[in-house]
Amino acid sequence: MDVTIKDERRVDIDDEYASRLVVLHTLQLLPHAAHRDAEVQKYFNMLPSQETVSSIPVHAGVTCELDLARYWSTQGVTKVTASVKFRGVTAVPDSINIFCGGGGAKVRLHSDLDDEYVLPKAKLSKWRSPLSPVKSGAVSPCDERDVLPSSSKQIYQLVLNYEFENKEAGAFVPRAPALQGFLYESGFESQMMLVFDEDKKILGVADSWPSAIKVPKGKITIRMQIRHDDVKKLELLKSLTIWIERKLGKEITLSAYKSHRTMVTSGDSWRRSLLRQGTTTSVFFGEPSSVPAECQCGDVLIGTATFADGSAQLPGSGKRPGGFEVKYVVGSKGKEEKEEKAKAPEVPDKRSVDEKIDDAIRSAKLEQLQKLSEKKDDSDDFVALYDKLITTYPGHVPLLMAALNFYDKKESRLENLREVTEAANVVIDSIDEAALAQHFGLKHDDEDAESCKVSKYGLLS
Repeated sequence: MDVTIKDERRVDIDDEYASRLVVLHTLQLLPHAAHRDAEVQKYFNMLPSQETVSSIPVHAGVTCELDLARYWSTQGVTKVTASVKFRGVTAVPDSINIFCGGGGAKVRLHSDLDDEYVLPKAKLSKWRSPLSPVKSGAVSPCDERDVLPSSSKQIYQLVLNYEFENKEAGAFVPRAPALQGFLYESGFESQMMLVFDEDKKILGVADSWPSAIKVPKGKITIRMQIRHDDVKKLELLKSLTIWIERKLGKEITLSAYKSHRTMVTSGDSWRRSLLRQGTTTSVFFGEPSSVPAECQCGDVLIGTATFADGSAQLPGSGKRPGGFEVKYVVGSKGKEEKEEKAKAPEVPDKRSVDEKIDDAIRSAKLEQLQKLSEKKDDSDDFVALYDKLITTYPGHVPLLMAALNFYDKKESRLENLREVTEAANVVIDSIDEAALAQHFGLKHDDEDAESCKVSKYGLLS
């Protein structure tokens, strides 16, 4: 509903220059809903000859009461006119539910009032995760003063405790859909939520209409008290699930399609098209391509969808303010299998028994040499053993590397810079660089163990 308000005063006739504050109030009464669910109240500071348009969401088939008045403290003569125009498309259903693996969602669009350009858009902006009580206390009577005066009935309470680990500091809204959103017509006397951090510091309170509560990183505890004069009714709520609602760090856009086929095959998305008055069409919303990593199976992502494409030439927003509600139920996540790399083939060991014994003895001596290099007090023993081993095994690269590591220590590198340079040059000279470069510069058969061998060029020998 577009409401156009115009200040009819004219400067040249009325000799008026001051602004006038006017109030626009619209209301629709919906069954089993609070009046605030379909109520809009706006204020406008109107100058002479000024015109403004306000777009208001309305429910079809329900009488809408509209009031326009000068604000109580506004002085002077006020002359305004108002005109109302209804337009837009009707969505069936008006609340869209998408389930993981459910094949998206279909929505029928009707244009009953006028020709409308349609360009469906949907986005998810909030994340809700369920939370079950970790502790449910016994139903107990409240204080002596908590007695209904009309019938002398005692009021009882049920206290539920919820806990969850908050991975990042931020804000969340604690929601109990079964109880919140009602006041005098509520089935229970009251429900109250107290939010604590791990140090038992109270962070916030939530009641029938909760708001965001800022919380730090760490363990968060929620204690909820529910009151009623009937113990049996409270017993039924001992396993009541509540929801933790947060804002997504980045909104998730849902793609819209003209057919089920293009949706499941990720074909062309919906393009702006004209929906003639009195006709019907369908739009298909696909599932999101990805969801945040922290979302678990059973979590719900919530957002809004709009269908009409507002033109800059039209008054008002051109689409339903606030949009239509969209929900997506997160499913289970598949296990990511790591791609296994092909193992390099093993080179057959063609050494004789005596060669294997000699190599084992050499490796044992090298291991003892490396242990001597760890302690500063064993430096002389290291040098003596190294001189002995280098005579027995000249050009053995691991032995030469042990000497380089012995001198090239962080705490004594500057003092032994000459020894470090000499040891590094010895290692470099012992390797056939040309053959090694030629080996890595060519592509080898991965199944040929001999061609993949590097040690034959002196690097590991």
